[in-house]
Amino acid sequence: MALRIRLMRFGKKHEAHFRIVVKEARSSREGKYVEQVGFYSPMTHPETVKLNEDRVAYWLSVGAKPTETVERLIKKYTSLLRDDGRARGTKPMPKPDAQATLKAEGSESLKSQETQNLNSQEES
Repeated sequence: MALRIRLMRFGKKHEAHFRIVVKEARSSREGKYVEQVGFYSPMTHPETVKLNEDRVAYWLSVGAKPTETVERLIKKYTSLLRDDGRARGTKPMPKPDAQATLKAEGSESLKSQETQNLNSQEES
């Protein structure tokens, strides 16, 4: 189940306001949502944005991805996202080639440790 943090539209024509909600990526704009984490009204000057930062941080930590607009709002009004779009406190994923070399190096070092342990046990 892929989750997105996205806008859910309310209001009359030309008087839109939005709830910022967590919902499945494939559901419709007006469909069911998991949790409401904020409010956005672009019609006020300046625009009104209310975000529950604790809940947004939680959903980002479990893998929910914000839409472009919500990502812009989060970057502008909180310090939860870095400039590259990752949640604060997360490490970048290594490239696939780097992951393969890390796994290969890790398995080789484990094998060498095991052989050293066996050799030391045989000597004693």
